[in-house]
Amino acid sequence: MILEIHRLMLKVRLGCTAGERLHPQDVAVSVSMTFAHGVQALESDQLSETLCYQEICQMLKTVAMAKEYNTVEHLAFQMSGVLKPLLRSLASAELSVHKIAPPIEDLTGGVTVRLTVT
Repeated sequence: MILEIHRLMLKVRLGCTAGERLHPQDVAVSVSMTFAHGVQALESDQLSETLCYQEICQMLKTVAMAKEYNTVEHLAFQMSGVLKPLLRSLASAELSVHKIAPPIEDLTGGVTVRLTVT
């Protein structure tokens, strides 16, 4: 089974200059988690038998708000730490952090860092 979180929108103080970090920027975070074994909640409908994606989102948000970040790479690395404890029940996890609108002329699609969590 795969559980995906799509486009958790966060405001992050992110950028290469203090001026850029002065105003929080939109960042979209997505996570794909592949379970190593069956998930009991498929049959039981019990929240305690699956991962709580609300809790995962809150943990990612906490990391985003914890400090200012110079690079989207470091932000992604710090966020990947939230997923590492979950690897006990996961076969794999992938994290994507998309800086929506970096202040670069003519760059209209933003920048994404994608990490496989190990």
